[in-house]
Amino acid sequence: YRLRFPTHLPPLTDTAADACHAAATALRHPPPLPLSTGHPDHDHNQDHNQDRAADLVHGAGLDGVRVFAEDLRRWPDVFTPAQLDTVLAALAAFIDKAGTGGSLFRRLQADYLHYLAHRTGLPIAGQAADLYAQLTQLWHGLARIAAADISTTTRVTALADTARHLPELEQRGADLLDLLARELSP
Repeated sequence: YRLRFPTHLPPLTDTAADACHAAATALRHPPPLPLSTGHPDHDHNQDHNQDRAADLVHGAGLDGVRVFAEDLRRWPDVFTPAQLDTVLAALAAFIDKAGTGGSLFRRLQADYLHYLAHRTGLPIAGQAADLYAQLTQLWHGLARIAAADISTTTRVTALADTARHLPELEQRGADLLDLLARELSP
């Protein structure tokens, strides 16, 4: 592979405005979730798979956060105790370890926004950075609870109590990203 580097970088404010707007848009209007695996061996009866997928609780973006927070309390009724323990272990891994940059990318977003606040001096960038740092801790706290060495019922109750704050804070994060994008735009 040949790597070529630009002779000069685009203006930070333009790039940052585009990135903030794109992130907020992705939270508000995520692409639809695939209802199939995309693998022919697994999708030979795609209509059946789509019917089954339609019955599952799912969501993406801000709606997905809301669905997740509301659905947690039902998990002990949906999963056997052994399944629930596995699901909670998987949840902890997905939040903090599964290629997400920790806390579902909120840590990376907070770091970037702190950098942006430092470089631009914009108070709204600092507010967004602080909120995303708070979201980082909240998501990481959920991962710690999910992996805690306590009963599954206690973990689910603690998860639901903690997650109830997520929809409002994630919505506020998207709002701040949009405000920041507008302030960065010429």
